[in-house]
Amino acid sequence: MLALQRQAHILNLVRSRGMVRTAELVAELGVSSMTIRRDLEALAEQGVIDKFHGGGALRTSATGLPADTASAAPDGRAPHPHVAIVVPADDYYFSSIVAGIREALDDAAVRRSLARSARAPNDERKLVDEMVGADPTGLLLSPSIELDRPDPDYADWLLGLPVPVVLVEREVTDAGRALSCVRSDHEWGCEQAVRHLTELGHRGVALVTHGRSQSGTRVINGWRAAVERLGVAGRRSPMYIAADATAGWATDEGIEAILDQLAESGVTGLICHSDQIALPLARRARLRGWSVPDDLSIVAYDDESAEMADPPLTAVSPPKAWIGRTAVRTLLELIADGDDAPVRRVVAQPRLVLRGSTAAPRTASSG
Repeated sequence: MLALQRQAHILNLVRSRGMVRTAELVAELGVSSMTIRRDLEALAEQGVIDKFHGGGALRTSATGLPADTASAAPDGRAPHPHVAIVVPADDYYFSSIVAGIREALDDAAVRRSLARSARAPNDERKLVDEMVGADPTGLLLSPSIELDRPDPDYADWLLGLPVPVVLVEREVTDAGRALSCVRSDHEWGCEQAVRHLTELGHRGVALVTHGRSQSGTRVINGWRAAVERLGVAGRRSPMYIAADATAGWATDEGIEAILDQLAESGVTGLICHSDQIALPLARRARLRGWSVPDDLSIVAYDDESAEMADPPLTAVSPPKAWIGRTAVRTLLELIADGDDAPVRRVVAQPRLVLRGSTAAPRTASSG
């Protein structure tokens, strides 16, 4: 890439992000830090950026608008990047993701507006349309769309949004069309939990889940594939869907019913999606006189509060903050690349964090 081409590319990045850092440009462009510093100095001499130690920012005029666009925004469009964010209102899982989004937007000096949606597609559409109506540069969205219940009209609406969109922990494809997305590989994460329990010697691995989202469905799919692949499928590997769960946690009565079924089936290995089911379930098991992990080994899925249980729970830990940061970087790349930008699909593997709630089985639990 010639110097003028590289500087034009850097200027486009500055215009889309508000600011750039030398280290990021070195990584993105594959050139030395000295070359980037010279490029930033050249752009500063042209009067389009302000160079600072470690990077550069879009130069502003006396009007407060970018110097190269101060007279080019008569319609009131925001001259600096502005990212709209819509995530579920009732899902604690997204708190770490939003923290990652905030961190990346702060680093890039990008304005943001956050709204939380109810799990109702029509209400969500109204909210997103309202956010898009404020003319953001791009949108980060976690829509209420399920894997096993496709909604073509809803997909058409998502795919027709007039700004660059990156889906967060969700994925939408329709008739060969797709939106960029950044998500966790929940199928793989659940398989690692099943594998861990079977390697400890558990001959049945049950799953408790609320299963109301794409992530929940992916956890279920991963569990089903794993118990088949590892030879622990059948009566001793049941699945319980906590149908009365709200915001990811079940009532004591519902948990007692699940524990009754675990005792009847003789299952000694259990995966709980999510922590909000795993913590009260471990507590109720101990109240029955069961030892965790000797009588019942528990793996939590989400790892928001698993380490605070007694004993601390082994957990599948999706890289939630990383998902948020990467979603921002992906969106800013889409904005910078314009209409010719290719669709991005980023899938990250969770970690299995070993703690005190899993061990080789002693005996089958009894009620």
